[in-house]
Amino acid sequence: MNMVTDINEETFAFLSNGMSIDEVQGIIGVPPTTETTTEMLGITTTIIMWMDGISSISVTFTDGHVISTLQMGL
Repeated sequence: MNMVTDINEETFAFLSNGMSIDEVQGIIGVPPTTETTTEMLGITTTIIMWMDGISSISVTFTDGHVISTLQMGL
């Protein structure tokens, strides 16, 4: 599989629920812009965002696996 390394629609299309943080990072290929982690009742939720100008990809992980993805401006 040919991995893309940019913040664009092709990159976003590769992302899917259940992927690990490492898998997502490998697909996107650039360090995240922001990362926020919270823990409540033994469940860890992490939101990671990658930005390139006005374009962004935001991924929410629960216990290290994707539960949702969001893109803006792609």
